[in-house]
This record gives sequence, structure tokens and C-alpha cells, in this order.
Amino acid sequence: MSVDPAVPPPPPGSPTPQRDDEALRRENDALLHELENSYAQLAAVLQVSQDETRIAYAELEEKLVVQEKKLVELAFLGGALEAFLDEGDPDALRRTVLDKICLLLPVDLAFLALRPDLAGGLKRERDVVRAAAPDRARRDAMEAVLRRVEQSGRAVWLVPDLDADPSAAILRLRPDARSAACLALRARGRLLGILLLNSRLRANFRDDQEPLLDTFAHHAAAALHAALEMQLHRAVVAELVRRSGMTEVALETAIRAAAQGPRPLDGVQRAFAAAAAAPETPPSSIVKSESA
Repeated sequence: MSVDPAVPPPPPGSPTPQRDDEALRRENDALLHELENSYAQLAAVLQVSQDETRIAYAELEEKLVVQEKKLVELAFLGGALEAFLDEGDPDALRRTVLDKICLLLPVDLAFLALRPDLAGGLKRERDVVRAAAPDRARRDAMEAVLRRVEQSGRAVWLVPDLDADPSAAILRLRPDARSAACLALRARGRLLGILLLNSRLRANFRDDQEPLLDTFAHHAAAALHAALEMQLHRAVVAELVRRSGMTEVALETAIRAAAQGPRPLDGVQRAFAAAAAAPETPPSSIVKSESA
């Protein structure tokens, strides 16, 4: 290779063009590697952010489902309470209670026992409501359940697995029942009775359902207490009317007049006393005219 004598040779130790290209490639490779690392870190951060967003969205969606379920349950409880208050007959009200609890929860048997008729009761099974035949063994079992409820003071007793809890065997009303629940019907501090539920499925009754069942039991007990009290008051009034000799129209007039006074009960009592003190009206005589 010939060397141009006009071009002076590079001084010793000065960089050659080949060396400059090599250094530039190394610098570019280092920058590219740094960019790749930065991109990988950014992708990891974005992936974590997406995962966190996905988890937060799933949690929010689950909360919305729970809230929607609670709204549906509250609406149902409001409708059930309205149905309870519209029913004044105790027997019809007991049937309504059984119908509503079976709509609220999937159960295979619902049994309602009220004091003092613990030997009988009313049950709903296979969508049919009928009175249970008086049974001494059932009465003893119901008394045992009532004692257990009174001692514990609980409003709702849930048994997710009857086979795993021998002490809850008294709640089993079906031989194939796997889970059970007992709702205490309390009103004005008095235990009126119990509502027993049986299911063929294990864990059919969950702890998160306890507030719902507690509210239902409270509404049912209040309505049953009011209906039973009204039935008793009607019987007492009917007996007073029979003894005093008052007619239903006279009783209604006296109650309306007394309700306008300051002490309505005293006015009704005075009306009863006046009717009892009044002499009996002799039967009207019928004069028969003889034809000439």
C-alpha cells in the first residue's frame, strides 16, 4: 500500500477513525441497554398498575353486588312488614310468616311454634302450609329449644352442619336435614315462640345472613304479638258486651263518644256500667184484636 507523501502521518497516541467508531458503537450499545432496562422497568410498573387496577375494580364490583343484594333484602323486608301489618288474624298471619321466610331463603321446611301450643304448630313443606298434628315428643323438643334460646339470649341460632354439632340435633325436623336455623320470636321482652328452618344443604345458613334473619324475626314477632293482643281484646270486649247486654251499635257509639274525651277508657267503662245497671227491657206485648 502506498502512502501519500503529502499527508502527514498521525502523531503517536492519537485516536484513529477505527478506534472512534468502536467507542461510538460501545457508547450506543450502553445507551441502548439502558433504554431497554428503562423500558422493562416501565413495563413492570405498568403491569403492576394494571393488576392493582384490576383487583380494585373486582373489589368494587363485589361491593356493588353486596350493596344491591342488601337493597333487595331491605325492599323484601319492607314488603314483608307491610304484609304482616295488613293481616290481623293470628292464624292467617302465621301462614304469611311461613310464606315470607320461604321466599327470603331457600329452605325445605319451616316450622312455627308459639306458646302455649308447642305440641302443635304450623309448618310449610313442599310449598304446602298445614297444621302439625299434636305430638308430645315435638312438644318436649320445642320446650328444649325454647330453654336453649332463653338461656343463650340469642335472636338467631345458625347451624351450618347438623352432623358436626350433636347439641343442635333438637333443631332437626327432617331426617335428611343437613343445616338448620332457629329464629327467636320476641316482643316486648317476652319470648312468644320460635321459627325453625331446615335445609338439605350444608351451610345453607351463613353468618352474614344473621342481621337479615334477626330483622325478619323482629318484624314477625311484633306483628304476631299485636294480632294476639287484638284477638284477646276482642274476646274480652265480646264478653263484656254479652254480660252488659249492650248491642254492637251501642258499643261502637260509646267508644266513639269516649274517644273524643280526655280519658277514653273511663268513658267506655262508664258506658258498660250504665248498660249493666239499666233495667232489662220487657218484651213488647202484642195485642191481638178480635174480629167481631
